[in-house]
Order: sequence, then structure tokens, then C-alpha cells
Amino acid sequence: MTDMTNGPTGTEYTDEQKKTIKSAAMGAIALVSAADPGLLSTLKEGWAGSKVLAKAPASMQEIIREGGFPTPPQAADAVGREQAVLDDLAEAVGILRANPADLEAFRGLVAEAMDATANASKGVDPQEAETMDRVRAVLNG
Repeated sequence: MTDMTNGPTGTEYTDEQKKTIKSAAMGAIALVSAADPGLLSTLKEGWAGSKVLAKAPASMQEIIREGGFPTPPQAADAVGREQAVLDDLAEAVGILRANPADLEAFRGLVAEAMDATANASKGVDPQEAETMDRVRAVLNG
């Protein structure tokens, strides 16, 4: 594991920490997308959320853009997958607490990506809203 300075904030994160942060952001998009059933909806929503991540604030760009696509959480069911993503989000928040500016950038990025995801296919339905509330609770916890 190498330490690398992340963007203009100068905060150093290990490769493993970067992987956790990226997985958490992408996992939040996946949770919101999965809350709205249907293949076409899932594709539209995933794309919308990914477009937001691609335009991440400078302090998050290195983390979001480097490396490949993160491995999705391995769990036996949807409840387990959601819990794994929420755990990743909590860990990412813990990592980013070392730099409040990075933490706020991450919170804003994930919130914007979730909103874009949920609105990409016929607006936000109640299941998506509930999922987003659970993610926001972890982000702000």
C-alpha cells in the first residue's frame, strides 16, 4: 500500500482507503438504482449517477477516477448487499473525517449522484427515497 496525496487538500489516503471511498460512492448509486426495479431503469439510473461521479470535485477526482470498477459487495441477498454498502459508507466517512473539506465534498458528491440516479427514470419513487434516506443517515452520522 502506498500513500498518495489526494488533490488540492493535501490529505494522504492509502490505496485501500481510496478503494473504500470509491466503492462506497458507487455502492450508493447501485443501492438507489436497485430500489427501482427494471433493467432499463437500472441502466438509465446507473449511467446518470456515474456521470455525476465523473465530474467529482477536485478533492475527490483522484479517488473516483483511478483504478478500475470496484468489486460490488458479495452478499447472499439484497439486505446483505445494502448493509455492506452502508458499512462501506460509514468506513469512508470515518476515513474522510481527517479532512473536513474532503468529507463535505464526498457527502455532496454522493448526494448529487443519488439524486441524479433516482431522477433518471420517471422521478424518485418511495423505495428510492427510503434508500436515499438510509444512505444520508450514514453520510451524516
